[in-house]
Amino acid sequence: MPCAANIRETRMAIGFEDQADVLTPNIAAEMISFTKLNESLAELTPVTEDDSAWIGKGDEFATQSFLSSWGVQVSIEKYCSSQFLAQTIVYALGHFVKTTAGTGFAYTCTPADPVVDCIEMKPFSYLEAIRQGGSYVLDRVFVGMAVEEFQVILSSGPGLNNSRVTATYVGTGKYIEPSLISVPAITTENILGGVSVTLTVNGVDYVTSHNIVSCQFGWKNNIRLDSGYFPGSGTQDPSDPASGAVRGRMEFGNRVANMQFVARFVNGSPELATLRAQSTGTAVVTLTGALISAGNFHGLSCTFHKVAFKSAVIGSTDGIVTVTVDITPIKDSVTGLVTMVVTTDLDNVGS
Repeated sequence: MPCAANIRETRMAIGFEDQADVLTPNIAAEMISFTKLNESLAELTPVTEDDSAWIGKGDEFATQSFLSSWGVQVSIEKYCSSQFLAQTIVYALGHFVKTTAGTGFAYTCTPADPVVDCIEMKPFSYLEAIRQGGSYVLDRVFVGMAVEEFQVILSSGPGLNNSRVTATYVGTGKYIEPSLISVPAITTENILGGVSVTLTVNGVDYVTSHNIVSCQFGWKNNIRLDSGYFPGSGTQDPSDPASGAVRGRMEFGNRVANMQFVARFVNGSPELATLRAQSTGTAVVTLTGALISAGNFHGLSCTFHKVAFKSAVIGSTDGIVTVTVDITPIKDSVTGLVTMVVTTDLDNVGS
């Protein structure tokens, strides 16, 4: 009798290089293996339809069922690391320039330009396995994945939990089982702890003043999922037209950047005045990790080039009076909307 599987046996890997095309999976050498915090597995969703509403049958009861289409969603929760953030941000924003940083690499990421870069997102594969081999519990690779959204969450308190990232992938629905890909050895990740954070918004340094409580920022692509199915987009089994449709393209829709922070509200705090005046300035958040080589550290720098305050709500956190500020990122005519720079030792991300 087979033994029950523990969820902690799950092995995962993501492609850090582009697939050859949206329906061709990465190979093992193009993937990194990682650990995560949440227990949820990939949500593979076969969609069926029936003939219950068809006219001519004489009643409202279904007599046939059809496999219509496939979809997939993956949710990842992790402590922030330079390697995972590099893959996530490169594939989420869509445009990047890589430069050397000592013995490491800096990926300067900006939102893809629909005219220059087009709206097609960079595709990668996601591998999920439990007990790979002849009697595997799970061994499947999802093909043509894209980053739908991510959120970096920086909070007060001790431990690794003060610097977390959540990411959501969606895909074409195409999967291969067994995957035929051996899960690579787990990648050594370099953690970017919350105690390293610097935060300056509209000229106010919230860390130096000791007033910062928490901060979060992120990106959402609003991928055009329905239009991914088009005449000729493909089926799960190319030799079987009845095996269910898969998406043949993954394109971003109306993209949204977001940022919020909570700070202690003291005499002279400028947030309400900034909101009333709709003053604009920059917002810069940085995270710093271990040394890569002389003068170069694992890290993340996020710059919103022009921001206004959407709201500033007075409340309390742990009994201390605080203000929660929602920020509206604004595209500057010269510097653009946002630039995120991830420095890491992982090469070839997004290549």
